[in-house]
Amino acid sequence: MEDFEIGNVVQLRSGGPKMTIHGLGSDGDVICQWFEGNAVHEESFPREALQKVELVKAGGSRREDGGFVVS
Repeated sequence: MEDFEIGNVVQLRSGGPKMTIHGLGSDGDVICQWFEGNAVHEESFPREALQKVELVKAGGSRREDGGFVVS
């Protein structure tokens, strides 16, 4: 099971929008927020339904050691 923290970007394993973890529920669920246009949505999901999304900034690349290089 993945270790999630507030601020991580995640997505449902089945797809869908990228979401930001907003909170961690006492029942083990993960509370996520995402935008659709100007509307903010919030929902809780079971940990098993989510996966972390790795974001790469435009104009840069990742080195083999995991560091980030901005070109």
